[in-house]
Amino acid sequence: MPGNAMTDGDLDAFLGARPRAGLARWGMVLALLVAGVAAFWLLLRFVDGPDMPYYSVPLERGSLTPVMSASGTLHAEDEVILRAPEGGVVHSLLGPGDGVVRTGQPIAVLDTAPLQAALASAEATRAAAEGTLLAAQSDLDGASARLDRYEGVWRKSGGRVPSVNEMDGARAELSRTAAALASATAALAKARNDEVLARRQLADGTIRAPFDGVVVSRAVAPGQLVAPGTPLLSLATGLDRLVVTVPLPTADAQRLATNARAHVLLAGMADKVRTARLVRIDPTDDTRGLDRLAVFALDPPAAGDGAMVQLRPGMAATVEIDLPAREKVLLVPNAALGFTPDGVPPRRSTVYILSDDNEPRQVAVATGASDGKRTEILASGLEPGVQVIIGRRAGPSKP
Repeated sequence: MPGNAMTDGDLDAFLGARPRAGLARWGMVLALLVAGVAAFWLLLRFVDGPDMPYYSVPLERGSLTPVMSASGTLHAEDEVILRAPEGGVVHSLLGPGDGVVRTGQPIAVLDTAPLQAALASAEATRAAAEGTLLAAQSDLDGASARLDRYEGVWRKSGGRVPSVNEMDGARAELSRTAAALASATAALAKARNDEVLARRQLADGTIRAPFDGVVVSRAVAPGQLVAPGTPLLSLATGLDRLVVTVPLPTADAQRLATNARAHVLLAGMADKVRTARLVRIDPTDDTRGLDRLAVFALDPPAAGDGAMVQLRPGMAATVEIDLPAREKVLLVPNAALGFTPDGVPPRRSTVYILSDDNEPRQVAVATGASDGKRTEILASGLEPGVQVIIGRRAGPSKP
């Protein structure tokens, strides 16, 4: 009957249905999501252009702290390399785990048997030379006395005896024995010098610590045959002050600023980067053109950095050296210098920019310093804001 008819609200309540306002709210959320996706798609098209097959960024002008990367070696600051004064077989030598050594303590010993034999031979030669000298002196004394006697008789006899031949023979004998004495004297002097040298070589067979310190590394092992001047081991007063030495050409060394800073990455410790400061540049006799040695002092480790106890002289290191900052220079990402379109052979010092039809156009550039991420452009005809290509998008390119 009309008087008992249900309204829509009564029917919803009777059936347990939710109000239609909930459906309206879900519809609004869906519409906002669709609008957001559309706005994001339009933003991408605005930034990179319609169907752009390349990633690009604008050139910019800014500041750059160039970085020079080089290889180095960790050393103790006051480390001294001890070399073999003589050649021979290494009999024994101390190592890094042998504790503190004292001044004068033997730290390396060569096999002295050949040196002892050489000394014994030198002593015998010197003794023989002394005997030869005594005999030569006796011969000279006899020849001199004989000539004196002949000359006395010659004067008393009025020149009749001895004969002229006998007189000449006596004089010749005196000259011969005098020459023999001079030769024996020289031979004895040489024998004595050889003996002194043999004694010194025997003494040099034992290498002693020149100061109190610790052995930081060994360059040879017992039983190894070494030549004179061969590095044997390194000695330092302690390991609390460490430096990194970096061989460099003169041209690169001249680019370093006073007290230049550096980051040091040590082999086997990739998660521990140390900082360092340039303290000096030394000349070297390197034959590879690396005629300068930049020495960087490591900064003290942070408090509680227990990994630093693992540092040992001799460890290899990669050193990233900060060069003087460059201001207001034209900068390009390194990725742009490495980009090459498909089918085009790579060329050095080249970037690609987007032409008006969104195609890559090659531009030769002159590059300057780099910090590992960006590189300075010195000459190119390009201006800030020009889009340079840094890579290709995934998927097929636009036909």
